[in-house]
Formats: sequence, C-alpha cells, structure tokens
Amino acid sequence: MTALRAIISRARRETVLLISFAAALVTLFFVHPSFDMARHIDWKVLACLFCLMSAVGGAKNAGVFTVAASRLVRLSGSTRALSAMLVFVTFLSSMAITNDVALITFIPLALIVLSGTPRPMTRILTVVLQTIAANIGSSLTPIGNPQNLYIFSRYQLSIARFVSETAGIVVFGGILISICLVLIDNTPVEYRIPVDSAPVDIPRATAFGSLFVVSVLVVFGVLPFMPVSILAAVTVMVLDRRLARTLDYGLLLTFVCFFVCTGNLGDIPRVSSFLTSVAERQALATGILASQLISNVPAAILLSAYVTDAGDLVRAVSVGGLGTLIASLASVISFKYFARERPEETLRYLTVFTILNFLFLGILWVFARYWY
Repeated sequence: MTALRAIISRARRETVLLISFAAALVTLFFVHPSFDMARHIDWKVLACLFCLMSAVGGAKNAGVFTVAASRLVRLSGSTRALSAMLVFVTFLSSMAITNDVALITFIPLALIVLSGTPRPMTRILTVVLQTIAANIGSSLTPIGNPQNLYIFSRYQLSIARFVSETAGIVVFGGILISICLVLIDNTPVEYRIPVDSAPVDIPRATAFGSLFVVSVLVVFGVLPFMPVSILAAVTVMVLDRRLARTLDYGLLLTFVCFFVCTGNLGDIPRVSSFLTSVAERQALATGILASQLISNVPAAILLSAYVTDAGDLVRAVSVGGLGTLIASLASVISFKYFARERPEETLRYLTVFTILNFLFLGILWVFARYWY
C-alpha cells in the first residue's frame, strides 16, 4: 500500500508528463514505430533546458534568490507596495531565470510575508498577479520560458528579432498589471520576512552564475551544447548533489514525449493537411486556442511545423499562456503552492485566477491582433 501511495503521489506531481506520454503512445497506433522517430527530438533544446535548470537551481540553493528577495521586500511600507514589489520582482526575474523558476522562488516568499494579513483577497490577488506577471514577463527573452527557447532555436532567430516580436505585449501587459495593483488595499502592514541568517554561498553562487552565462551562450549558438551539458552535469555532481536529485527531469521527459507526439502527428497526412490549412492563416487564434487545451509548450512544438512566421507563433503562445489553469505549466506551479499552504482559500483563488487571466487574455489577444 505504501508503494502504491508513493506511485499515486508521484503521478499527481507528474500529471503533464503522463499526459504527454499517453499522447505519444496514442500516435503510435497511426504511425509505425521506429528508431527514425528520434529525428523529431530537438536535442539542443533539451540540452539548453538542462543547463539552465542546473545553473538557476544551483544559484537558488546557494541562497542568492532568497537573500535578494527578502532585502527587496524590506523596501516596501504598505500592503500595496509590498505586493507590487513581489509582483514586479517576479515579472523582471522571469525574463532571466524562466517563469517557472521565478514562481518557485517568489510564490513561497509571498505566502510567507502575507501570511499575517487579515484580508485573504490581498494574498490571493498578489499570487495571481505574480503568476500573470511571470507568464507575461518571460515572453520577452528566448530564455524566459521553454516554448521561447524552442521557438528561438527552431527558427534560428536573432536576439533583437525575438525581443521585437514580444516587447509590445510585455510592456502593455506590465501596464495592465500595474493598473490591477489598485485592487490591493494600501494600508500599512506588519509582515514577517524570511530570516537570511544563512548567507549566500559565494563560491557556489559564482560557479553556478558562470554556468548560467555559459548556458546562455549555448542558447545563442556561441558555444556547442554537448560539452556545456557535460560541464553542467559535472558542476552539479561536484558542487550540489542534492540538486542532482531534485532537478525537474520530468520536464525534460515531457519535452521528449511532446517532440515524438507532435512529430508523429505531422507524419499523419490528414492531420498535417488540416493544421497546414488552419495554422498558417490563423496562427494567432490557433496558437492561443491550442494553448488553452494542451498548454503553450506543446502548442508551440506542434504548430511550429505549420507556422512559417516565428513572430506569429511566439506571440500566440505568449498570449496563450493566459486563460485556463493549464494554459501555462507555470500557472499550475503557483496553484500547487497556494493550494498546499491555503487549502481553505483554493476556490476563491481559482475564481480570481480565472477572471483576471481571461481578462488579460482577451485584452492582449486584441492588442496582438491589431498592434503587430
């Protein structure tokens, strides 16, 4: 029974991986299985994800983010200022450390410092806006989220071209987030802050910071991915073996399954013909709607075979990360943290999350449709 509970618990944590595996398995009924399916896997994207996860995870374990965040929070003097600080730290950091890592880092911090607030809606609004901020802010850079990394590599874009495709959405989205902060009360607040008695581990922080720089150079094609992947693995094993056990290998396997699934779908003539006729003519709408159903990472992988304009696709999956809870895997991360700490407020959280996300989705959809 204990083993069965462990398996069920693991399955709940890896729901998206199980779905991606099942989807890949289903496609095998329509495509003859062979080793040739390995051609669908983008090994560079997997290597870049592994290197970035290792670098950011190592820096986080070295105490960099906790200390930096707690000192930033001390600058605020009211509930609204505190929430704004938490939201925009998440917004800006997601551009460099990815949306999911930004939320993993700052959602727990928000729940701690707002644990004593007498108004639950303040806590709910802050976490929801942090989630929206991470999904919008991460859209700016190729390393902001997995789908950006994939699109950047797939279409071989320049950094300037990529940023220009989403800058308008990010800036306008940031303005909308600022407006929504007025919903949070502006009263003075006494809040608890994590004690940063454990100082930053400077040697490890330096090593993983250097690994992050090297990993970014791989993303931009300056360095080959295989030697840097080996360097990342060695760095983790030597400096932080605990990290080696906790890295999100499920995300890497999820990507492998989605690569196989979408590649096999493309080999089915009827599916390929349908997507070709729809995706190219209505790339923005197709990408947004697909993201609502299967999340924006697999939507990007699936539609990249049929959308020739990288800008159309990256804007579609960027805006498409808003909306439903599963539209972005980062949103699921926030929900899990909140539900674990505040189970009695889960329904209210989902209500506020859904209302604000679909509001942002509608406004940014119209903006992306007519601005570009």
